[in-house]
Amino acid sequence: MWGLLKELMNNIPAVIMIIIAVVMLGVVALTRLPVDLYPNIEIPIIAISVDYPGASPEQVEESVAKILEGQFQTISGVKNITTRCFQDRAFFIIEFNYGVDIDSKANDVREKIDRVNKFLPDGVEKPVIFKFDPSMLPIMSISVSGIDDLAALRQIVDDNISKYMYQVDGVANVTVDGGYQKKVFVDLDERKLDAFKVSSADVLRAIASENQEFSAGYVVEGYKKINVKFDAKYKSIDDIKNVVIANRGGYNVKVGDVANVTFKSDIENAPIVKVNGKSGVVMSINKKSDSSTVAVSEAVKKKLEEVKKLYPNLSFNIVTDQGSFIVDSIGNVRDSAVNGAILAFIVVFLFLVSTKESTLIALTIPLSVVITFVIMYFLNVSLNIVSLAGLALGVGMTIDNSIVVIESIYLHKKRGKNIVDAAFDGAKEVGTAILGSTLTTIFVFLPVVFSQGLAQQIFKDLALTVSISIFSSLFVAIWITPPLMTVGWGFIEKLDSNIKRMKSLFFFFDFIENFRDGIYSRLLSNLLNLKKTVLVFTIVFTIVGVLSFIYAGKELLPTTDSGDLSAKITLPPGTSKEVTYEYAEKLSAYLSTNDNVNIYYYVINTAGSGMTTRMLAGGGGENVVNFTIKLKPKEERSISSEEFASKLRRFLAMTIPGRTEVNASSGIRIPGSGGAAADIKISGNDIDALERISSQIETVAKKIKGVEEINSSMDDVVPEYSLIFDRNKLAFYGISSSIIGNVLQSSFLGNTASYYMESGKQYDIVLQIKGNERKYLEDILFSYIPLISGTIPLSDLVRVSNDVAPRMIMRENNSRTVSLSLVSFGVPQDKLVSQIAEEIKKSVYVPPDVIISYGGSYQDLQDTLRDLILIFALAFALVYATMVVLFKSFKDPFIILFTIPYGVLSVLILFFLFNIKFNIIAGIGVVMLLGIVVNNGIVMVDYMNQLLEQGYKLREAAIEGAKRRLRPVLMTSLTSIIGVLPMSLGIGSGSELFQPLGLVLLLGLSAGTFFTLFIIPVVYEYFNRKRFA
Repeated sequence: MWGLLKELMNNIPAVIMIIIAVVMLGVVALTRLPVDLYPNIEIPIIAISVDYPGASPEQVEESVAKILEGQFQTISGVKNITTRCFQDRAFFIIEFNYGVDIDSKANDVREKIDRVNKFLPDGVEKPVIFKFDPSMLPIMSISVSGIDDLAALRQIVDDNISKYMYQVDGVANVTVDGGYQKKVFVDLDERKLDAFKVSSADVLRAIASENQEFSAGYVVEGYKKINVKFDAKYKSIDDIKNVVIANRGGYNVKVGDVANVTFKSDIENAPIVKVNGKSGVVMSINKKSDSSTVAVSEAVKKKLEEVKKLYPNLSFNIVTDQGSFIVDSIGNVRDSAVNGAILAFIVVFLFLVSTKESTLIALTIPLSVVITFVIMYFLNVSLNIVSLAGLALGVGMTIDNSIVVIESIYLHKKRGKNIVDAAFDGAKEVGTAILGSTLTTIFVFLPVVFSQGLAQQIFKDLALTVSISIFSSLFVAIWITPPLMTVGWGFIEKLDSNIKRMKSLFFFFDFIENFRDGIYSRLLSNLLNLKKTVLVFTIVFTIVGVLSFIYAGKELLPTTDSGDLSAKITLPPGTSKEVTYEYAEKLSAYLSTNDNVNIYYYVINTAGSGMTTRMLAGGGGENVVNFTIKLKPKEERSISSEEFASKLRRFLAMTIPGRTEVNASSGIRIPGSGGAAADIKISGNDIDALERISSQIETVAKKIKGVEEINSSMDDVVPEYSLIFDRNKLAFYGISSSIIGNVLQSSFLGNTASYYMESGKQYDIVLQIKGNERKYLEDILFSYIPLISGTIPLSDLVRVSNDVAPRMIMRENNSRTVSLSLVSFGVPQDKLVSQIAEEIKKSVYVPPDVIISYGGSYQDLQDTLRDLILIFALAFALVYATMVVLFKSFKDPFIILFTIPYGVLSVLILFFLFNIKFNIIAGIGVVMLLGIVVNNGIVMVDYMNQLLEQGYKLREAAIEGAKRRLRPVLMTSLTSIIGVLPMSLGIGSGSELFQPLGLVLLLGLSAGTFFTLFIIPVVYEYFNRKRFA
C-alpha cells in the first residue's frame, strides 16, 4: 500500500490521469443509471384468483378454499395465507418469508393446484397466479373531457388517444374508465320465445357456436400450397339476426324471429366518471416492469402534448403522476447532498484557513461520488431516493479520511519536514486508524445487506452507496490527496498567501486553538479525577436510554406528503346507482370548494382499473364510488396530505350513511401489509361468535383517541333470496340447473354470448330479456323454463329461503376470520394497539376457541423491530471484531465502544423527550451511528497509544492525545453533521421519508462527538491505570 503511494508521489501525471478517467467513467455511468422513486423491492407474496361462476361465498369456501388452503400450507417458507371468498370467486394471498425465491414458490403453487384440480367442482375455472409487482399499479392517470357525447368521447380515447399512448416506449397497458362503450344487444321477446318453443339458453348456445373460425387444411395449386380457412365470424348485425336457433315444424327459427338485435352504446351499465365535477374519461397508464418510471412519465407527457394539438377541443389533465413526484423527491435529496457538500467545505476552510487544503479535502466528495456511480452501474443499482440518500449521507463522511490525512501532514510539516516526506509520513501515520474507521462504518451495513427482512429490502441500496462512497474516500485520502499536496497550485497558493494576511479569517482557527489549550484542557484534567463518577453516569445514561426506547412511540414508516389521496365510499348493499351518485356529488361539492384540492375524479359502478385491482377490491358495484384526489403542491397549501385525509374522514363520517375509506399515499406501500395502522384479526369457527366479538371490539376501538376509521370484513352483507331446487322435480322433467341458470341470467343480468368484430375492434354480444325491466321476486318465480313439450314456471321447481349472506368470507390460516382495519391520526401504531388490547381485555369476553391477533402495519413494525435489534447486535459484534484485529487488543476496542451508548442512546432519549416517532428509517440511522460514532474514538485512542510508545506518561498521553486530535475530531464531526443537516430539516417533496435518518445522525453525531472528546480520555486512563501505574 505504501509502496504504491511512493510511486504515485513520484508520478503526478499518473494521478491526474486517474482522476480524469474516474470522472469520465462516472459521468457515463450516471447517464445510464435507471431512475426510480424506490429500489426494486421484491415482495414475497403470491396471489391466486379462482373463478367459480354461480357459487355463493359459502360454496366457494367449502368447495375451493379449504381444498387449496390445505395444499398451500405444505409449501415451505409460507408465513401466512389469507383467503377471501366472494360470490363467484376465491382470492388467495400467500405471504412467504423474505429472502425466498418467489419464482420457485410460484412454481410450487402451480404444482399444488395441479395436484388437486380433479377434486375441485365442475365449473371451477383455471386459477390465475401472479406475483406482486409495483408495475401492476398505474404510474399516471390522465383525464379527458370537453365534449358532452360520452359515447363519442370514449370512442376517441379507445380508438385513437390510447393508441398514441401505446406508442410510447415503456408503456405496458392503458386502461380506460368512463364514457359509453358500444355493444351488440340481443333483446329477447319472451312471448316469441314461448311461441317458437325455444329458450334463452338455446339462443345463447346458437350465437356462441356459429361465431367460429378455424383451419380447413390446404389445397395445392401448381407448386404452391394455399391454406384454407373456414371463416364464420359475424361480419354484420344481419349475420347475427340470421343465426338459426332451432327447427320447429320445418321452420328454421332465427335469432331475428325472437329478438331485436341492435348495435348501440351501453348507457345503463356504463360507469359514471366525473373529473372536477364534469363528465369525462380517465386513462390509467401502466409501465413495463423493466422501464424507468421517470422516463415513461416524461415520454407520456411529451406524447400528450402532441395529442393536444390533434384534439384542440378536448381538455386533458394529469391527475396523478409518479414520475413528477420522483423527480421532485430525488431533486430534493440531490440538493441536500450538494448543500451539505458546500457547507462541509465552508467548515473545513474555517478550520484550516487554506484554499489549497480545503479544496483537496472537498475534491474527495466528487471523486468518491463518481466512483460510486461506476460501481452502482455494474451492480445494477438504480438512482432512487434510497440510493441517493446514501450518497447524501456519505457527503459529509467521505471527507473525514482526507481531513485526518491532511491534518497529519500539516503536523509533520510543522515539525520541519519537507512537503514530500511530510505527505508520506503523515498519511502512513494515520493509515491504520482511517482504515479501521472506514471498515467499522462499512461493516455495520453487512448485517443489513445479508439479512432477509423488510429492512434489507428497503435499505440495501443505501447500504451499498454509503459503503462504496466511504471506501472510495479511503482510496482518495491515501493515494490521491498526499501526492496532490506535494505539487504547487499556482494561483491558489498565491490566494492562500493573501488570505493569510487577512487576520479576521483566523478567528475560528484561533478560537479552536485557545479552546483546546484553555477550557478543554482544564475540563479534561478535572474529569480525569472523576473517573468513577463518569462510569456511574455512563451506566445510568444507558438505563435511561433503553427505557426511552421502550416507551417512545413507534411507527413502521414515516409519512411522505405526495399530495395523492384516494377515498372509497361503500353504501349499504342494494343502493342504486342514482343514490350513490347523489352522495358522490356531495363529496364532489366539498372537494370543489376546498382551496387545497387541485384536481379529482370519481368512478361509480366499476371494479377498478385492470385485473389486479378488480381482484383486490373484490369487485365494484352500484353502491361503491372511488375518488382519486390530487392536492396542490406542498408549498401552495396550508395542510399536509395526512391532515387533509383526517378532515375528509370527519366530513364523510357526518355525511355518508355507509362505510368510507380514505388513504393518503405516503411512504413505501407494501402490498399485503395494508395501509391501516393495525388490523385486528378475530379467528375461530363459529361465525356468529366472531361477528359478536368483532362488533364489541369495534365499539371499544371507536372510543380510543386518534381512531378515525374502522372497517370490518363483516360490513359487506347483502340481503339474499336462496332458490333451492327440488331435485326430484328436475329429474322428472329432465331439466338441468345450468339451463335454469342461463334463463335467469339472460332475464335479469344479461349474458355475454360471444363477440362481434368491426373495423378491427371487438364488441360484446349481450343476450337479455327485452326491456330487462323485471326486478321483483315474483318476476323470477314466474319465469318460464322450457321443457321438451311446453314450459313450466320456476316457482314449481324451487322453494324460497330469505336470508342475509356475507358478501365476502375471510379466512386466515385455515380458520374463518373477521378483520377490523383501523386508521388513526396522530397516534403511534404501537401505542394505539397497546391501548386497544388493554381495553379488549377489560371489556370483551373472548372464548377459548377464538384467537385475537394484530396484523397490518403494526405486525410489520414488530417484525422489523426484531430484525433491527438483530442487525444492531450483529453490527456491534462486527465493529468490535474489526477494532480488535486493527488494535491487536481486546481492551482498546472496548474503550472505544463507550462512545456508542452516548451517541446512540442520546438519540433515543431526545426522541422520547420531544415525542418524535421512532420508525424503521430512524432504526437504520441508529445502526449507522454504531459504525460512525466510534471513528473519532479510533483515531484518538490510536494516537494515544503512539504517544505512550514515544514515552509519554499515561495521563499526559490521554490529555495530549485528546488535545492534538481535537481539531480533526471537530472537523470530521462537523462536516458529517453539516452534511446531514439539509436532510434532517425535511424540506421539499419526499424529504419526510429520510428526515428521521438525518435527524438520528445529526443528534447522534453531535452527542457522540461531545462525549468522545470528554469521556474517551477518562475511560482510556481508567482501563490502563494498572498497566502504566
